[in-house]
Amino acid sequence: MEEKCLTAIKLLKDLPKKIEKLKSIPLKRVLFYDDDQIRNANELNVERGLQKGNVPSFGIYIFINKKGEIVYVGQGKRSGENGLRERIRQELRVVKGSNGATLSKNINTKDKKQHKTQEDFAKYIQDWGIKIIGVEEDLVSLAEYFLIYVFSTKEHYNIDY
Repeated sequence: MEEKCLTAIKLLKDLPKKIEKLKSIPLKRVLFYDDDQIRNANELNVERGLQKGNVPSFGIYIFINKKGEIVYVGQGKRSGENGLRERIRQELRVVKGSNGATLSKNINTKDKKQHKTQEDFAKYIQDWGIKIIGVEEDLVSLAEYFLIYVFSTKEHYNIDY
């Protein structure tokens, strides 16, 4: 048990520094084609712009607004609909019912915006960036809560925590 605690403490201690060093991927590259046409929700290219290629299976994603502020932290673990790649895709969709678009829903609530179309939402966040970092599956939830606390994203769009 002590070894697990030490592993978790080391992860949490090093995580903010690792995130600062990561290059932010412009969301415009993920949301739009090169000719500025919007991608549909199934074509969002999360890998576009990643230096090492693929999105890790487990980890944290961090949205950064155009002012450079970390405004939302989320997690993805397991495979399928809860996998990191799919969770990021869900966050980049305009909210419709319960499609997992928590970011869009929280922007609507906090900023009093009502993005009715995918294009409207994409244009609202196109100047933002995203950082993605792999984290051991057993530590993903702990890392997410820690980063929400450290970066005070409750003041932005992690309003449900």
